[in-house]
Amino acid sequence: PSIMESVLRALLKVYESEGPAEMEDVQILKLRPIAEIGTAVEVIGAFGGRRGYDTALTKLTEEIYAS
Repeated sequence: PSIMESVLRALLKVYESEGPAEMEDVQILKLRPIAEIGTAVEVIGAFGGRRGYDTALTKLTEEIYAS
């Protein structure tokens, strides 16, 4: 899987175990399991920058609450 896909799956796991507040904190990129995927710079870069990462996180959150 791509870095983006791996990060989104990891964020879902964080949401399930820790809740939405933890998932939305950018510091999560420095913690396991996301830190095992890549550094914060690599992860954000895979989304095309901070704006892309924030957009993906917003869409993920919308999908969670839509289901």
